[in-house]
Amino acid sequence: MASIEKLTEEWRLEQTRLKKKLSIEDTNFWSNVPVSKEYEKKISENKMKAAKLELVAGVDISFFKGTNRAVASLVVMNFPSLKVVYEAYSAVEMKYPYIAGYLAFREVPGLVALFKELKVE
Repeated sequence: MASIEKLTEEWRLEQTRLKKKLSIEDTNFWSNVPVSKEYEKKISENKMKAAKLELVAGVDISFFKGTNRAVASLVVMNFPSLKVVYEAYSAVEMKYPYIAGYLAFREVPGLVALFKELKVE
C-alpha cells in the first residue's frame, strides 16, 4: 500500500481535477416536483427541459466496529410513493484508512459495485 502522504496527495490532485468539472447549475428540472416561483421563472427564461422524476436512490456503508469490514447498501424507490423497487447489499473490505476530507475515495468503490449490478427494467 502507498504511504498515507503519497495517497493523500494523489487524492488531493484528483479532487482538484474533478472540481474543475463541477457544475452547480441545473440544466433540467423535474416536472412532477414542486418548485419555487423564482425557480419557475428561471425554467421559463432558460427553456429548460422537463423530465419526470420516477426513481430515487440512497446508498450507505455501515462498518463492523473496530474493523475495516463493512456492508454497502443501495436502495431504489419509486417517486413519489417511496415504495422500494430494488435493493442490494454487499460485504466490502476497505482497502484504505479513513483520511478526513477523502471519505469518498475510501467508500465509493464498494458502492460503485452495487450500481454496476443495478438492473434497468
